[in-house]
Amino acid sequence: MKNTVYSNSNSNLAVINERINKLSGKTKVSELNDFPFDDYSDFVSAVNSKQYDIVSDYNFELYSRLLASKTDLYIHLATLTVPFLIILTDIILSIVLKNWLFLLGVPLAVFGFFSSSPYNKIKKTVSGLGCTLTILFFFTIGWKWSVIVGSMLFSQMFVMVAREQYRMAVHEYALKSETVFSYLFSNRLIDVLDNVRRTVL
Repeated sequence: MKNTVYSNSNSNLAVINERINKLSGKTKVSELNDFPFDDYSDFVSAVNSKQYDIVSDYNFELYSRLLASKTDLYIHLATLTVPFLIILTDIILSIVLKNWLFLLGVPLAVFGFFSSSPYNKIKKTVSGLGCTLTILFFFTIGWKWSVIVGSMLFSQMFVMVAREQYRMAVHEYALKSETVFSYLFSNRLIDVLDNVRRTVL
């Protein structure tokens, strides 16, 4: 997936470095306050050996303005648009088929959208239950209920894909460029997790 989500990641990295160099901020790990590494390559090795990890909450502004190429951003926006198209489809089906039952898909789609958060304790339950019921309903009580429950499932799924696109971009570029990592870390746009002590730097 890593090789297919991003287009020309190495050339995009050069663009990102150029963008950061035009901004004010720290671009070397040796400049970071209270950071346990003076050498960037040592830090990268520690991350690759699972001693540390890079974590970041989803930040659309960071992704769109700094990390994403135009192609990546178009893909990301298309992915984020799907839940809204699902809601629109539910409304259209309810009007065209004169079956207001489809409107149940609207709150379910909204619920699926918000249940995509990694901090949502029932995220996996929603995914599993949504997938099971969507398939089960299609072969038992009919496609209409499958569409309604599927609104929740696919809304959650596509937003989770968008979140993963963001996470992969942050992780990839922060481990490829000292400039990217130092800028993001110094501006608290990412955190570093000490997996041994289970603390955040």
